[in-house]
Amino acid sequence: MRVVIDTNVWVSALMSARALAPRSVPARVVDLAAQRDRIIMTDATLQELDTVLGYPRLRQYLDAEKCLSVLDHLAVEAQIAEPAQAIRQCRDPKDDKFLEAAVWGNADCIVTGDADLLVLHPFRGIRICRPADFLLDA
Repeated sequence: MRVVIDTNVWVSALMSARALAPRSVPARVVDLAAQRDRIIMTDATLQELDTVLGYPRLRQYLDAEKCLSVLDHLAVEAQIAEPAQAIRQCRDPKDDKFLEAAVWGNADCIVTGDADLLVLHPFRGIRICRPADFLLDA
């Protein structure tokens, strides 16, 4: 399966990596997608993740080494799709980059907690689901 994972899911997964609690749903999504699926990104989605992980307000919740490791891994292992044309469909234009990644990366699914993306399900035949729903269908 080819999967686009929204930035909010990545951040939640990485935040739970520091917690002593059991693995969070977003962390389990990332683990499953990394093991079983092909993760699709674009330069824009990878850049957004890098930028967000650098926010000072998040640093206290994130393991800096783990974040760098994940970014390095994604730069090598994720399939980087190159959008041939901009997509302008989301009510939050900043989320269009995830639609572009999914369409131009031939994704089967976008995993997100963002209502602006979820409301578009399905988008051009691509499933858009919450992390818990992704795990239920795994």
